[in-house]
Amino acid sequence: MKQYPFWKVWYFTREQRKGLVMIIFFVLLLILIKGPITNYSRKTKEAQLVKQNQQIWSQLKSQMDSSKALSYQRQMQGKEDSNIKSMSEGNKDIVAFEKHREQRKNTRLIIDINKATIDDFIQIRGIGKVFSDRIIKYRTKLGGFYSLEQINEVYGINDSIFLMIKPQLKISTENLIKIDINHASIEELQTHPYISKTLSKQIIGYRQKVKPFENIDDVKKLYAMNDSIFNKLKHYLIIY
Repeated sequence: MKQYPFWKVWYFTREQRKGLVMIIFFVLLLILIKGPITNYSRKTKEAQLVKQNQQIWSQLKSQMDSSKALSYQRQMQGKEDSNIKSMSEGNKDIVAFEKHREQRKNTRLIIDINKATIDDFIQIRGIGKVFSDRIIKYRTKLGGFYSLEQINEVYGINDSIFLMIKPQLKISTENLIKIDINHASIEELQTHPYISKTLSKQIIGYRQKVKPFENIDDVKKLYAMNDSIFNKLKHYLIIY
């Protein structure tokens, strides 16, 4: 048997080689463009699906809104009919309620902060047992309140609480307990909330080493005293 070289088996004519190259070129081109075409087709389908879903949701929402509007309209109509029906019957109740509220306003509890007990303070809205107890203890240490604003100094009572309860408070100052600064002991002086340990020692030192106090304004000479403290403390000082 006659044998041929192996390369001659793959021998093509010039036209065949050109055809083979074109086929290979188109195959490679198809492979390259297949991915983008597939992605574009998929995105187009997804966009159409989203648009279709939006249209369906819009139609459903429109139907729901219409249903809600109709339901709300029926509900309001029912309330309106009910209100009209009961208006004549309710007029008497409204008048009675307004009259009762006006009476309560006119008979609102007013308490004297220098005479009130814990039970009295508890009746004021915004003051519970804890605040009532603190107010009484602070009043005792002071020797009585000289101003309603001193309630705001009680621990835990802030501006909002004070403004709420202030209309129901009044004050009488004729029975304030005062301190004789020429005879009070250092313990008695330090007990008062407005007198610090330093100030109490200066009061004792001044009256012993300089001279007894002749008037209340003499305490202004003490270096631990300032106008803010003096304006509060002067209500509780006396000289014998």
